[in-house]
Amino acid sequence: MTESLPPQNDAKTSSPEPPRGDEERFRALADAGQALIWTSGLDMQCDWFNRVWLAFTGRTMDQERGAGWTEGVHPADLDDCIAIYTEAFERRQPFSMDYRLRHHSGEFRWIQDDGQPRYGADGAFLGYIGHCLDVTRRKEAELTNRVHSQVLEQVLEHAPLRDILRTIAEGIERLLSNRRAAIQLVDEENQLLLLGAAPSLPMEYNITCDGLAIAEGVGSCGTAAATLQRVIIDDVTTHPFWETLANAVREAGIGACWSEPILDSQGQVIATFATYRDDPGSPDEHEIQTVQAFSNLTRLAIEQTRQQGRLVLSDTVFRAAGDAIFVTDADGIILETNPAFTLLTGYTAGEAVGQNPGLLRSDQHDQPFFTQLWEMLLATGQWEGELWNRRKDGSLFAAQTTIRAVPDTSGQTRHFVVVFSDITERKALQAQLEHNASHDLLTGLPNRAVFQDRLHQAMAMTDRSDGLLAVIYLDLDGFKQVNDLLGHSAGDALLVQAGTRFNACLRQQDTLARIGGDEFAGILLDLKTPADAQPVLERILGACKGLCDSNLHGEASISVSIGVSFYPQSTPVEPDGLLRQADHAMYQAKQAGRNRYCFHR
Repeated sequence: MTESLPPQNDAKTSSPEPPRGDEERFRALADAGQALIWTSGLDMQCDWFNRVWLAFTGRTMDQERGAGWTEGVHPADLDDCIAIYTEAFERRQPFSMDYRLRHHSGEFRWIQDDGQPRYGADGAFLGYIGHCLDVTRRKEAELTNRVHSQVLEQVLEHAPLRDILRTIAEGIERLLSNRRAAIQLVDEENQLLLLGAAPSLPMEYNITCDGLAIAEGVGSCGTAAATLQRVIIDDVTTHPFWETLANAVREAGIGACWSEPILDSQGQVIATFATYRDDPGSPDEHEIQTVQAFSNLTRLAIEQTRQQGRLVLSDTVFRAAGDAIFVTDADGIILETNPAFTLLTGYTAGEAVGQNPGLLRSDQHDQPFFTQLWEMLLATGQWEGELWNRRKDGSLFAAQTTIRAVPDTSGQTRHFVVVFSDITERKALQAQLEHNASHDLLTGLPNRAVFQDRLHQAMAMTDRSDGLLAVIYLDLDGFKQVNDLLGHSAGDALLVQAGTRFNACLRQQDTLARIGGDEFAGILLDLKTPADAQPVLERILGACKGLCDSNLHGEASISVSIGVSFYPQSTPVEPDGLLRQADHAMYQAKQAGRNRYCFHR
């Protein structure tokens, strides 16, 4: 994936790439979609990017190839990005990772990159293909909800106001790339701005601005606090409001600053929320809305802390949180739920309050699971994990869940706070990726790797019994004619139906896999004699005739030739040897006239 990654030694490096026509069709389709797509080879290096990727980054193919694309990955994400890819590549497994990639506008945007191993028609490993989507808005929503939840927890735990303000400032800095935030509090005389939180600004700058006068013309913040209006200064190095702070902003590397006044419920200024950028420029509408939202959260934190009315803030954040939340007493009886709880579970607050959380139980977890959960919760005061819950309508959903014990001043647990979110779709996507890694994407049948694994297991089982197993190798006769006369779409449709029909001919304990092109392989278990395989083979021959009648309408003709080998044999044989024997027998069936089966002798 990058030049810093070690090349891989793979016994199949000489395997041919897909036919040129197929490659061109794939790239045309990739260029026509909305996803950013890349491919890599056996050396782990990225060798191709689609037009969507290049348009997103504003770079050329030559600039992106090899390690070039890593120049656009956020430095904080690059090491994890490479580590995830390297581990997946070595294991030949799919992966999913999120990282920030520089957009052609200069800003970093969040990308969800789902990668899967690529295999040739002969089953040879070719490298990886990645499918990427811009998930910036989703990540922003997740981060905003996370900050809301953190603020709620801090308020419940009576954290100092400066700690809460730092959480808010750090949150918006993570949300808005290349921005630094500062929250300043109005003093009791309404004359000065005192430092509340500025986690990323230099200490010298913070010292200079601590005690800044509230007056028009004194920087962005002093002016915003004095006028009660948002102040946007797109170049602090030339604006007269910043003349007295010129040395400080130059040493701090500040190019622009805009400040939002924070007013209490009576309309009095209580703080300012400033956003800094390194180079001159103005905020867009999205940035302004984001700062407004975080300013509102800051207002709530300041007001309620000063009034010692933390419960009001807790309730506000509690109800605004995107995650479902409910609070119980020490005995586990639900005392309160937030609106997101109702949206996710279907239970209103009136239906849930007074009930035990068991009303959500899905019976997907046994009693030992809950015993272990409670043991950890009581021992550490916290439990995190996945729970399968049941909605009011009976449907199940997977929830990422955090349970925290809330103690009183004496250390005794008085409440439990449960926060959970629906991850059903995420788990379904993961399951789909895992399925795609082990199944043929066209027919849905197991792929060559799964077939080989099952054959190993089947031979071991047969060694412990007195029965036989059969390996069958199927090849469609005349399939090339279908592609030539009717096109590849018709050929693909025929392969899908062939896989479905052939699979239906097997018994429940048997396996059918597509191992490449128009070739299939199967494992027949629990046979007493070779003759026991014949009913299955006859059904497959009949299914192929039906396939011709329903799909080709006389325009082309296909049949199936089948080779069969058996295990155990009089001399030791490996799984690959069994498959080669069946392949050889299949060619004998073709030479004998096709549309028949032949046993390996």
